[in-house]
Amino acid sequence: MTVPPRRRAGRTLVSATTAALLATAGIAHADDDRTLGASPTPPPAATASTSASDRAEKLFHEGEELFDARSFTEACAKFAANHDLDPKLGTLLNLAFCHESEGRTARARAEFDEALMWAVQKGQRDREQFAREHLASLEKRLSYLVLEGPASESGPVDVRVDGQPVPRSRWGAPLVVDPGLHMLTTTSPGKEPQPLLFYVEPGPATRMMRIPTLLDDPVAAAKLARHAAPPPVSGAVTELTPAARTRRTAGLVSLGTGAVATVVGAYFTVRALSSAGDVRSRCGGPRGCDDTVPSSDRKGGAYTAVAGVALGVGLIGLGVGSWLVLSTTRGASSRPVVRAALVPHVTWNGGGASIAGTF
Repeated sequence: MTVPPRRRAGRTLVSATTAALLATAGIAHADDDRTLGASPTPPPAATASTSASDRAEKLFHEGEELFDARSFTEACAKFAANHDLDPKLGTLLNLAFCHESEGRTARARAEFDEALMWAVQKGQRDREQFAREHLASLEKRLSYLVLEGPASESGPVDVRVDGQPVPRSRWGAPLVVDPGLHMLTTTSPGKEPQPLLFYVEPGPATRMMRIPTLLDDPVAAAKLARHAAPPPVSGAVTELTPAARTRRTAGLVSLGTGAVATVVGAYFTVRALSSAGDVRSRCGGPRGCDDTVPSSDRKGGAYTAVAGVALGVGLIGLGVGSWLVLSTTRGASSRPVVRAALVPHVTWNGGGASIAGTF
């Protein structure tokens, strides 16, 4: 394929370059050998595919007019839409040439690279030569970005240029970028994000950028610490303050006193019941009560009085002690919880108490 020489004046330059791209060797449209200005052959039937082809044809001609008017950005958008609807080697070459004319050298290079591989696979030597010539020209006009690592790091860092991630392995290596404004964004867990807007000169040029050292984000760090904290231990309570420890000690003493008093009351209750039974047995015969009954009766009354006092003191001690322990103010650190309760029991044959709870 022979590419016509480009002129340097107004619309003549645009028309010549358009002809070089779109007319020579059928590059202008798709892969159907139609050239610039040729009327499309009407399809034999209206189908969904021909409808998409018609839309692609319309986009192509709109892009052609915009290209001739040197409205490269709008023209490239039309060619891109044309290629999306009808992805063929010819439409890809249109798009690559448009981006080259727009000054987006990195984008044009990538598209010409793809078109070159496609042309080689299809055995289209003219289009292969066209792509090679433009790649050789672009190599002399590329702009590069080199990212230097941050001065200091503390944890993983996510680096993106225009939203595209740049892995650590690419730091320090030249990255091909389009000339113009770009956004460098750096993020890390527990750190404040650092967006930086920078400009890259048209090539040949290289822009060096230092990845910034991120500052701590108090809010994010607090959230991260909460998520990283171990879960609370089941059955744990907080450590007691000095005043709470005193209150708890008093409660435990009260519980102990109440327990002892309850046991004593239970013992004397059993003795009182036993004495009452002894009196009944001595007064049940035909001769009535013997001489020892008054003494036994007095003892039973004393046992009953002692049992009543002891049980009263025990119940009060258990109640006060339980309230003091359960209402104790808690502090900050955790330790295992111990819960216990004294359960008294009285029967006709005796009495006692048992301890139940979690330890």
